[in-house]
This record gives sequence, structure tokens and C-alpha cells, in this order.
Amino acid sequence: MEEHKKTLVVVSGLECNILNEGHVIYLYKYLNKVLPIFKKIIVIVSETNGSSLKKLNRFVVKDELIENKVTGLLNFHNISILKKYQKHQFIIHFWYAPKIHYLPFFLKKNTTYYTFPDSWSSYYSSKYQLTRKKQFYLKSKFYKYLELAMSKHCYKTIYVSDAEAKENKGFVIPPLLENYTSKSEKNGILIGRMNNHLLDNLLSALTSRDNEFPITVINEDSTLRLRYKKFKNIKFEGWVEDYENFSSKFLIHLIYDEWASGMSTKLMNAINTNSLAVGNEAVFRGFPNVIYQRMDDNLFISQNLESLILNVRILIQSDNQTIMNLIRIQKEHLKSYIDNHNSISKLKELYIISP
Repeated sequence: MEEHKKTLVVVSGLECNILNEGHVIYLYKYLNKVLPIFKKIIVIVSETNGSSLKKLNRFVVKDELIENKVTGLLNFHNISILKKYQKHQFIIHFWYAPKIHYLPFFLKKNTTYYTFPDSWSSYYSSKYQLTRKKQFYLKSKFYKYLELAMSKHCYKTIYVSDAEAKENKGFVIPPLLENYTSKSEKNGILIGRMNNHLLDNLLSALTSRDNEFPITVINEDSTLRLRYKKFKNIKFEGWVEDYENFSSKFLIHLIYDEWASGMSTKLMNAINTNSLAVGNEAVFRGFPNVIYQRMDDNLFISQNLESLILNVRILIQSDNQTIMNLIRIQKEHLKSYIDNHNSISKLKELYIISP
């Protein structure tokens, strides 16, 4: 039935030069998983980008787009590039590329467009709520207009977030869950990207002479490194090359997002590597409220930094078996939701792929 399969064209705003960043890893896994249901996958990126995907020999990578400082990827050259691929009926999926949301309005109507792993209106709206800066408010309204225009047009929109799919009348397809096995025994807490001020408050609350629970922080700030140098249980790391393998060694992943959209790649990484994800409500944003309610009593979700600190203090006083049981409970909750939105079958349905 190969002749009935369609071509998927993915336009990515990511560099895709190294497979070590959350969205790039997520994109690769997504494409790798859906590859069998398509005749061919073409990935279009900006000039000099896409080298990590080219090495894999799994996709046709075209680094043909040109970006400028004023209009980003919106220019006649890039519009003509995409039109070139419309010689046959195909599907375009825009991946993490807010600067090219405009492009579908310049293309033919017989092509199906899928877009938005993240809702950029939600992203900038959350930034505005936190900072009250007018520029973020204006951007949130601008992207909201684009998202609504696309949802009312002939395009189909895919979101990984349940709330964003409902708000914009799109389809929800959550990230694919995997089961990455750690090569070593799990231990300690991993703290990823976080605002330095919040991180300082968190570490100062968790550090004491009698606390020997190992904490690893991915942060390059020299002031913070110097301040916590005397604590032997705290270790700082810079850039991590193989994040999935590195993070799989830790029992607990502490994640704190101030603003965000879509779904947290750090959360999905924790679930995939069978670690316990602990964070604020924004971290679990992609899942429906019913999932939050089921997990409220399990120390997973905190309303603010103070309650997060309290929950972490409880966890570091627990034995490993208790934490492993919490990991099982958390994964069961999230996996049940994801399994009910089977990615491959939904993609086949949306893309109208013959079996």
C-alpha cells in the first residue's frame, strides 16, 4: 500500500544541529515514530541547520530557508521554497517555529497544514502575567489572532497540550512515552534550568549540615557555584551533552517553570527515564485538570516555591522504595491519559493514511 502513503513536510524553526536539546530530541523521536506511516519525510530548516538529522539517514533534510532580522522566515524566497513542494498533495507540519506561522496563508488551499506543538499566544500570555510587560501582551494577542485564523481556515491544528487544543479547537496528540532504562542505580535530585533567584532560594532552603541527599544542578552561574561550594552534597554541572542518559541516573527531577506553553519536555524526559517529576503547576500544564486532581496528594505538584520546598523535604527523608512507588503511581496516571490518545492511530486518522 506504499502508493497510498503521503509525504510529510516538516518546517522546523529549530537548528537541529545537535541532538542534545529537549525540543530537538522530541522532534527526532516524533519523526522517527511516524516515519513508517508516510511515504517520505522531508525536513526543511534554515541554512546551515539540520546536520544532526542528516547524519541519521532517516529523513530528507533541506537547509533551504533564509532568515533575516526583520521578518524572520517570512520572505518571498521561503514562500517559493514551500510552494515548490506542493507539486503533489502533501502535509506541512510546522514545528516549534513561531516566526513562520504566517506562511500557510501564502500557500495553496489544497494542502493540509498541521501546526503548533506550542501555543505561542499562551506562552506570551503567561510571560505577560508574570512580568506585566506590554510587549508580551501584544505578542500574545498577535499569535492568538493567527491561531484562531488558522483554526477557522482549512488547516487542521495539532497541539500536545489538552487545554490549548480545546481553546483553539484543534486536535490533541500528546508526546510519545518511551521507557529509557538507566545504566546505573538511581540516586539524588536533578535540578534543571531555573531562574537564578528562585534557584538560590530553593537551594538555601534545602541545604543543611545534616542533609546529605545528593543534589545536582545544571547551572553555570559562578556566584551560585561559589556560594554553595562548601556543601558536599551539591554538585554543579554545565552543558550536558547526552541529557537523556545523564538525567536517567537521578531518582527525582525537580522542575520549575515560570511561564510556558505546550508540554514540558523536561517532564516527559523524567517520565521516559522512570524518574519522579516534581514541580509547580506550570510543569504539568499539558495534561487535563482531572490528571492534576488525581496527583495532588502524591507530592508531585506544588502551587508555589514554598510548597515545592516542603514537598521536596518530605521526599528526601523518604526511602528509595517509597519514591520508586511514587514514580510508578505518577507514570500510571500520565500513561493512562497518553494511551487514550494513541499518537500513531490519531496521526493516521488526521493524515488520512491508508492502513
